[in-house]
Amino acid sequence: MSATLVIRFGALGDLCITSWFLAGYADTRPGSTLTLVTKPVFAELAREIPGVDRVLVLPTSGPGGLIQLASDIRKLNIDHWLDAHSVLRSRLLSMLCFRRPDARLQKDTIDRLRLIQQKATSQNHNTGEHITLLDRCDALAQGTPARDRLSAPVQPPLAHLRPARQKTRCLAIAPGARWPTKRWPLHHVSAMAQTWLSDERNTLLILLGPDEPGWFEQPATAEIAAHPRVEIMNG
Repeated sequence: MSATLVIRFGALGDLCITSWFLAGYADTRPGSTLTLVTKPVFAELAREIPGVDRVLVLPTSGPGGLIQLASDIRKLNIDHWLDAHSVLRSRLLSMLCFRRPDARLQKDTIDRLRLIQQKATSQNHNTGEHITLLDRCDALAQGTPARDRLSAPVQPPLAHLRPARQKTRCLAIAPGARWPTKRWPLHHVSAMAQTWLSDERNTLLILLGPDEPGWFEQPATAEIAAHPRVEIMNG
C-alpha cells in the first residue's frame, strides 16, 4: 500500500477543481492512502472529497503553524509527495520536511505577469494552447500536461453535497475575484444572468467576497440585482 500527500492551500474554487484530480488519482490507485494538506477553513469540505483519507491543516498562522504542520507530516510514511500549489508556503513545507516533491504544479507565471502588465483581454491575448488547472493537476501524476483526465466520474466528486432537488433550479455563481485579471467581465455576467432567468423556473444566487460589497451597484449589474429571482450573499 502506497501513501500520497497532496498540498493545495489556495482558494475554494481551486480546491473544488482539484477535487476532480484527487478523486481520479484515488480511483487509479485502489488500496493506497491519500492525505490532503489545505487551509483550516476548507478542512470540512476537503474531508468530503472521495478518495481523501486524511486532511491536515495549518494549526495556526505564521511560521509556528508551518513548523507544527511539518512535524505532523514527518510522522507519516509518505511515498509520493505532490505539490499541487507551488507557492512559497508549500515549498517551505517541503524544506521543513526534508523532502523534495515528486512533482510540482507548473505555472505560467511569465505569461500571467505579461497579461497583467499589458492589461490584455481574452480577445487580444493568446498564450497558445489553453491549459486548465485540472490539466496541471493531472500532469502531477502523468509527468506531462494531460490530454485526458485520470478518470472521468459520472458525477462531480462533491455532487453528494447538493441539496435535494426542488421545483425551482438555482444557479450559484461567484463572478468576482481578488485579482482583476481573474474577475468575470460584467457584460458576460449580465448576458448569462438574462439567459438563465428567462426561464421562470430558475433562480440565481450571486456569491460576493468581503471586498465586493458594491459589485451589484454598478450599472451593468444593478438590473440583475433587482430581479425578484436573484439573491446576493456577501462573504
